[in-house]
Amino acid sequence: MKTSQIHTYKKSNKLRHHQKVLINMLLKTHGSNFKGDVLDIGCASGALIRELNKKFKKSNFTGIDTSLDLIKIAKKKKYF
Repeated sequence: MKTSQIHTYKKSNKLRHHQKVLINMLLKTHGSNFKGDVLDIGCASGALIRELNKKFKKSNFTGIDTSLDLIKIAKKKKYF
């Protein structure tokens, strides 16, 4: 039985529903002028960071993950 979702994240770079909810919540609460440092723990291939960078240009985003393969994908796509 596979317990890892790495294969899912390698195939798709789309935002998950909970990530969309988080972005909308941040926009509603802080607006696009939010400025700060954000750490995405378990960033997978970086899809959330990609979208956060688009919406909150004044902020800095850092992602970490236990999968080196997914970090390589994110770096290749220049999400970090």
